[in-house]
Formats: sequence, structure tokens, C-alpha cells
Amino acid sequence: MTMWDAAEAGEELSLGAIWDHQVCSRRTAEFLVFGDPDTGQVRTYSYGEFDAWVNQVAHVLTDAGVGQRTRVAVHLYNSPEFIACLLALAKLGGVLVPISPAYSRVECADIVARTTPLVLVTEPELLAIHGDEQLAAIGTVLSLGATRNTSPAGCSTSPPRWGRRHPSPACIRRWTGRTCWR
Repeated sequence: MTMWDAAEAGEELSLGAIWDHQVCSRRTAEFLVFGDPDTGQVRTYSYGEFDAWVNQVAHVLTDAGVGQRTRVAVHLYNSPEFIACLLALAKLGGVLVPISPAYSRVECADIVARTTPLVLVTEPELLAIHGDEQLAAIGTVLSLGATRNTSPAGCSTSPPRWGRRHPSPACIRRWTGRTCWR
């Protein structure tokens, strides 16, 4: 039975299942081409390459306590990193709570208060919009490496940005004061 036969038979298909099917059937096909407006760098991913990255992101999220129905606030620009988080959460059964980089501090605080995410995934320059009280309520913040010459306090800028070859968050800060590298 194919994925489409299953859908026609009334079986529900999750985004994670659809993604896995696409990866199996199109592993080497081009999935995504992203032109970074800041650097002009063009990144190209096949389904297989992107899936390897998605699996690594899913493992990091799992280590942070994310599972079925766990809400994760994702405060990222439109980027491959956002798509990787979306697909990783789809595989885990987690809930993506999108926060637009255009939102104000008050709007971000309102979204966090209403959704009570377990984890926040963001970039260093966007981290500053979340106050210390808000970050303490979230518990775990996964911050991408220094993307635009900034980094959150206490995090080194030396680890790589989530990227094609080393797709892991640069800094995992648990607001108990412990910092660890993945």
C-alpha cells in the first residue's frame, strides 16, 4: 500500500509520515535551495541531506525533553533552520509555536504566556527580545550560533551555526545556570 492509497483508505497521515515517505522515494533529489540575503551564500540540500539534519535537530529537541504534544516556540527568520525545526517537531509529534521576528517584546511575551512552551529555539539577535523572566518561564533555550556577529550572554561564538555539515544548536542554555555544548 502506498502513502496515497493509505490516505484514500481513510488513514490519517502525519506531516512526519509524509516527510519520511518523500525522503525514502527521493533521497538524492534536490529538496531546498536557500539564498542567504545577508551573505549571498546559496545552500542546496537533497532530501537525504536535509533529513539527516532534521534527525539531528529532533535528537537535540528530544534531549531537551520534547515529545508528543510538547509545545516548542520557534523564533527564527524564514530559513532552512525553521524548516528543519518544523520537520523535526513533526517527526516527534511536537507542536510548533511560531513567533515572527517582526513581533515586539510584548507580542512575543503574550505568545509565550498563552502557549507555555517547554523550549524556545531562536537566534542570538532575537534572544534579546525575550526578557529574563520570560526565558526563566520557558526553561530551555536552544540558540543558534553567532549568525550576525552577536551571541547570547555566556555562549561562545566558536561553534558552527546550524548548517549543512554541522547542524546542531551552538548553545543549549538551561536557565538553571548550566551551559552545555552539543
